[in-house]
Amino acid sequence: MSNKEEVLMEIENMFFEDEILNELLKDKMREVWDNIKKILLKSSSPEEMLEKYHFLRKKLIRNFS
Repeated sequence: MSNKEEVLMEIENMFFEDEILNELLKDKMREVWDNIKKILLKSSSPEEMLEKYHFLRKKLIRNFS
């Protein structure tokens, strides 16, 4: 398993365990994750994936709050 795959799995766990996102997104979690995953897979490095995830998380919270 590559570093990017490992990081993607970690990010997926963080996403689905995130209480704030769970509360805001409710039944849209899987759909939103699928879209985030597509964006993250375009990243050039695991570090970039994490940066993008945190950026997208903040954006989601702002938009759904």
